[in-house]
Amino acid sequence: NNNNNTNANKKSTISVLDIFGFEVFEENLFEQLCINFANEKLQQHFCKGTIKQEQIEYENEGVKWAHIQFRDNEPCVALIEKKPNGIISLIQEQCSFPKATDLSLFELLKSNHSNDSSFVVDKRAKNTFIIKHFAGDVEYNILGFLSKNKATINDGLVDCVKSSKIPFVVSLFTAPEYSANVTGSVVLGTEFRTQLLKLVQDLETTKCHYIRCIKPNTAQLPERFDSLNSLRQLRCTGVIEAAAIRKQGYPIRFTFEQFLIRYKNTLFAKEYSTLSTKKITPIEILRHIIGSNHNGYFPEELFQMGKSKVMMKDELFTKLEKEKQEMLVKYVIKLQSKIRGKVIRTNFVKKLKIWKIASLKIQKLVRMKIQRKVFNKKKKEIKKIQTRFRMKIAKKKLGVLKKEAEIKRELERKRKEEE
Repeated sequence: NNNNNTNANKKSTISVLDIFGFEVFEENLFEQLCINFANEKLQQHFCKGTIKQEQIEYENEGVKWAHIQFRDNEPCVALIEKKPNGIISLIQEQCSFPKATDLSLFELLKSNHSNDSSFVVDKRAKNTFIIKHFAGDVEYNILGFLSKNKATINDGLVDCVKSSKIPFVVSLFTAPEYSANVTGSVVLGTEFRTQLLKLVQDLETTKCHYIRCIKPNTAQLPERFDSLNSLRQLRCTGVIEAAAIRKQGYPIRFTFEQFLIRYKNTLFAKEYSTLSTKKITPIEILRHIIGSNHNGYFPEELFQMGKSKVMMKDELFTKLEKEKQEMLVKYVIKLQSKIRGKVIRTNFVKKLKIWKIASLKIQKLVRMKIQRKVFNKKKKEIKKIQTRFRMKIAKKKLGVLKKEAEIKRELERKRKEEE
């Protein structure tokens, strides 16, 4: 994507480079050498770029830093591309001799690189050699190297493509090496090295961002993860090497605001609550907190405070995160206890109301039963009194009736006697 600036001579570009990953097969030929050579060059650029970005950031932040050590693959790159005795140069040299063969190339490689640590040949091997790449050792079969390096593009095919009506396609074959009078002299290895060198030079003038793609399994099935295959890919793409480089420095980085927000309510709660009442900026609060704890909590070998960021090693970050997590657990437990207490109190108040209503009902029923017993007792006593009173009245009436009957009988007897 091209963007014209105010200066007509300048233009900005955004480019995407998509390449094959490191290749290791049962039989590795000239094609694998070219692909792996490209990966070596790009890995070299990646490591140097990563270290350079690290150093630039440290310098911009004004922090102390030591020189970062990393596994340099320069010997392997030199083995392949260095002139005049690099593998590609020797292949080109042999291609210029009519009687040269793959085996004569093999002997030439052994004689020139027998003392090279990146080049290994088994004494029993007749046509194979090993190159120690950054991603691992690869055994190459020398057979076919010269014929594949001499491979040329057919002139008729070049003319056919040049006749295309699509300007982009035509532009791909307008370079001098594709002209009819020189097509037959093109040597693929040398051309590949030249193009790769130009690519690296272009990359060095740009700001690069890297995307590493990992295939979780070779069966192309979902929800299946092959750990060994993924680990091999991480090694081949240089991710593990980059992580090791970054780990040597201060890989964990936060801006002042991010660091303060992350830990102000856990590790530095007391200091922050005290300082936040004063009219000072968050950065000054952070400087005060770190300054008061620098000798103990933030050792210099694990922690650096720059102009706009705090940087720390993974060891200290793990410690801070662990303590933060422990404090969060305490806060959560405390919060849970308060919530549970409130829930229990609320439920208790509700139950207390129910219990109060129930107790009132029970009390009413008990009182009613007691009063009923008292009433029944009094009722029985009253009935007894009434019975006795009625009995007494009845006895009196009975006595009167008996007297009246006796009088009647007496009168009746006298009347009869008189008669």
